[in-house]
Amino acid sequence: MKHISSALPEHHIEQMVEKLARHMEQQRQAGIKDFGWDEGCECHECGDTGINPHTNAACWCDVGRKMQLSKELEASWPLYAPHIHVNARLDTHPSADARRFGQEWLENDYPEKYGLVLSGNVGSGKTGLAVALAYIVHMSGKRVRIGTFTEILDEMRPTAGTMTTTTTPSDMFKPYLLVLDDLGTQKVTEFVDERLFAIIDGRHHRKLPTIITTNLDMGQLKAKFGPRVVSRIAEVARFTTLTGDDLRMRNLRIS
Repeated sequence: MKHISSALPEHHIEQMVEKLARHMEQQRQAGIKDFGWDEGCECHECGDTGINPHTNAACWCDVGRKMQLSKELEASWPLYAPHIHVNARLDTHPSADARRFGQEWLENDYPEKYGLVLSGNVGSGKTGLAVALAYIVHMSGKRVRIGTFTEILDEMRPTAGTMTTTTTPSDMFKPYLLVLDDLGTQKVTEFVDERLFAIIDGRHHRKLPTIITTNLDMGQLKAKFGPRVVSRIAEVARFTTLTGDDLRMRNLRIS
């Protein structure tokens, strides 16, 4: 039986492609006229705005997909951020020094060189700055984990009557950015010391950035956790001190 090819002749395909290209260009020109799109726009359906004006939905183009992803990341942020700091943003942090330190870290150290240790008195804005930086990383599509060191330690302790834990140090290697909040308020034991070193050392070897907040300075951290742990922290993180008034008390005075 003679085989009959169902393939279209090449010149028919070329004609169809040309027709489609003309149609897309007509749509683009209509959008420039009707919706004020930039004349240099590429997408014929949204004019590089990311939103199709006819459907009011995200466009299928790169701009539209990025906008849709950004909306999804924004919507999921409350799942990762502590409630009290869910709206923390770098550009609205009340401390000018904090904004400058955060921007310098993003431009000069993140992600290849260092993590960040934010030291300062109670209310100096350490956690707010750490969460604001984590928000930027989250919105770039990378996984983050934010928690106090005490919370994480509690997850690593075996449950009563068993040897099982909900979290292990290796779980701390899964997020790209880890924020360890409030380091130094814990009573130091062999368990605490070993878990802290395991987290810092493991993330260091995997080249994962870590942000630590603490009320202690470098000398106090060394006295509490010992030189081995603090030396490793100093190796992987830039140490920054936030100074100034207690922002919490300032807000109370303003209100």
